[in-house]
Amino acid sequence: MNGTESLVSPMSHASILLVDDDPFVRAIVDRRLSAVGYAVTSVEDGAAALTALEAARYDVLILDGMMPVADGFHVLRQMRARRVAPDTPVIMLTAMKRPEDEQQARRLGVSAFVQKPFDPIQLIACVDDLVASRAPGGLRSAG
Repeated sequence: MNGTESLVSPMSHASILLVDDDPFVRAIVDRRLSAVGYAVTSVEDGAAALTALEAARYDVLILDGMMPVADGFHVLRQMRARRVAPDTPVIMLTAMKRPEDEQQARRLGVSAFVQKPFDPIQLIACVDDLVASRAPGGLRSAG
């Protein structure tokens, strides 16, 4: 697979909230997830993420770890404190490389930690797995 194929995810039509301050990353992730059938809402900062999470339900949250004003950890803490989207799986998509950053993210409820630069196909697979794990009947991947 060279990454240019237009495949439709078996979990298409699920809703994804994408939070990243980098417009290039937002464009790539939005385009790739939309191409396989996901409904993507993109916002550029933590405050907008919290507003979006309070206004609508999302099947997966893709959250940048390092953003100005409110970073991903702040968003996770606020989600917990406000009891916003407590069951929404979170993928932290970040340039952070230290093991302690991943440990902190996991303690705050992150389901997957994906480091930038990232492979869009692997990110789609991660989203597929998280959406499947929430589907009726528990279509969890073995692995």
